[in-house]
Amino acid sequence: MAQNVATRSDSERIAVLEEALRHLATKEDFADLRAELRTIKWIVGLGIPATAATVGLIVQLLGQ
Repeated sequence: MAQNVATRSDSERIAVLEEALRHLATKEDFADLRAELRTIKWIVGLGIPATAATVGLIVQLLGQ
């Protein structure tokens, strides 16, 4: 980007834009992220009650 943008040819401008666009997220990337977040939500949602139940059982068994 040392060159002034106004002095670049159209093909050079397109090449620069295509290079910049390669690093942006796509709809597929967001769909994958949504699926991963849904999985994490299930793990946390089921993990916390399961941990609480396990701790409660251990406390009950040790208290007897």
